[in-house]
Amino acid sequence: MSFPSASIDFEWAKPLMAFEGSPKRLQGVMVFHDFPWHNYFDRKAFKNGEAFTRLARRTAESGKQPAILLTELDLPHPRKIHSEIYSLIAINVETVVHATADVGATLVIADHESEALSFGSWDGAFISQAELEAFFDQRLSTEAIRNWASADATRMRELVDALQRESTGVVADPRSLIPLLDSLVTIDPEIADALGRALRNVADREARLALLRALTESSDGIVDAGTVFTERLIRRLENARATAETYDALVASPDSTETDLQNFIQHNPWLVGLEYSKVTPKQPVVRGALDFILTRYDGCQDIMELKSPQDSMIKAAEDEDGVPPPPHAITLSRSLAQAIAQSHDYRHQLSEGAKVLEEEYGLKSTRNPRIFIIIGKTTILTEKAKLIMTELNLTLHRVEIIPFDLLGNRAKTIIRNLELCLIDPPC
Repeated sequence: MSFPSASIDFEWAKPLMAFEGSPKRLQGVMVFHDFPWHNYFDRKAFKNGEAFTRLARRTAESGKQPAILLTELDLPHPRKIHSEIYSLIAINVETVVHATADVGATLVIADHESEALSFGSWDGAFISQAELEAFFDQRLSTEAIRNWASADATRMRELVDALQRESTGVVADPRSLIPLLDSLVTIDPEIADALGRALRNVADREARLALLRALTESSDGIVDAGTVFTERLIRRLENARATAETYDALVASPDSTETDLQNFIQHNPWLVGLEYSKVTPKQPVVRGALDFILTRYDGCQDIMELKSPQDSMIKAAEDEDGVPPPPHAITLSRSLAQAIAQSHDYRHQLSEGAKVLEEEYGLKSTRNPRIFIIIGKTTILTEKAKLIMTELNLTLHRVEIIPFDLLGNRAKTIIRNLELCLIDPPC
């Protein structure tokens, strides 16, 4: 399963992870969550995800990306959150897990001035038909309809279609607009903005590609597309930087666990390096399962094993009055020693059992993999322990010990180098 990087440009009480929803059911909407995903779900889809996606898209502010945030926090009602990039609908995950009906039929905004979204009753979640009708009787007005329709060009068309269907039984054919569009020589900014809002909701990939090809047929269109591409690239790099900062905060937290970091890296695989074309979590082998198997650009496989970010790794006291501690006082943590031994066993499996791994698991070119042990953090090491770790990495053959915070530093270096080459003058 492959996950994209995503920025988190808003504050939240717990560390967040994210993935991009499926193009079909979730329309590519970003899904943020503050818990290990597998604690509640066995795949990226979730109950009533399509309904929440429609709600997120319908309530998103113009120019912002709709998103969903599932949380373990006590959230009695869904809540709207707006950041510079996203318009989010925050929902308690227990509410989603225990829902028993299609919320898409009953979701309403309790108050257009409020940041809370109400599901009416539902012991908190669903409303009856009578309650829904009472809600509209109290709140619906000509001004409310006008404001709702003016917020999105597609809404007015849907409203006209509904009224025409009610009065004549015939639905207006959107293709009737084709002659009108063909007759346009120039498009003023207001019409262009309305078209942009309508086209932003195009879900079919081939239709989007056709639109992009049409816009870039002329040389001016290509230049303008380059301008937009640069803007988007800058935003993607900002997203990546925010992801790296979130990773740093997760590593620094004394409450973070190996599972937390594994889930975050799984959702943001670029953190392990741009030389890998594929990052596969929980890869089964003949004996056991690898935390991650990394497929390099040349097709060869490497291994990444994770241990606790709180692990001390190496215990070594500082020198006293220029006198170093005795060698017998320097020890490796039990977890690090086990990881080193484990890495050699995995290398033996991948090298000696290469044929079986290819036949049974589809893994090619597994012989002599490089192995990365991600463990602990440099901030809890003494200077003497850091020196020992450097020497240890020099003596290990194709095995490297990397503290979690150094992995974050490497990710930020990747971002800086991309900015230098792609945004600033070419390198």
